[in-house]
Amino acid sequence: MTLKSLLIIGGILATGAVLIIIGIFNFIGTANQGVANNKEATPPVEAAGVIGLGETATFSDRTITVNDLQPGFTFPSNVPHALRNHQYVLVNTTIKNTSTQPIEASPLSFLSEDSDGVRLGVLPLDKQPDPITVGTIIAPEGELTGNVIVETVQGATGIKLLYLPLAPRTLVVE
Repeated sequence: MTLKSLLIIGGILATGAVLIIIGIFNFIGTANQGVANNKEATPPVEAAGVIGLGETATFSDRTITVNDLQPGFTFPSNVPHALRNHQYVLVNTTIKNTSTQPIEASPLSFLSEDSDGVRLGVLPLDKQPDPITVGTIIAPEGELTGNVIVETVQGATGIKLLYLPLAPRTLVVE
């Protein structure tokens, strides 16, 4: 290749790179165009609640009661098994729909919290007895009692269920 052809190819590559960078910045700058008000599209999210054994927490569309906690829960097949220095807790929970509309109950709305403030996740499985599964619908004034599995640190005390309301999902098309 001659020097002239190398300069031409280099110029074309440099021009292409500049155009790509300009296009990226223009795309980022237009992300909010056409959106009138994001606050109208997304309803406010309700505050979380911590629920201990025998306690009931009240929310705008439901009450949640923790009926029983069984630390050290092991699945019948031992799969999955807890990480080292962790344990599973079987939490028997009652969710009552206090609204006039159907509501969704999901294990993904829960975490565990212990007396040290450590929060760990839920296992959205259906291998435990009477599972509360993703997408379960509770009719108006209806009630669901079932189990969720949360993870805690081995030997944790003061285990509670933390309910984090999932943000309502609304599709806005403009």
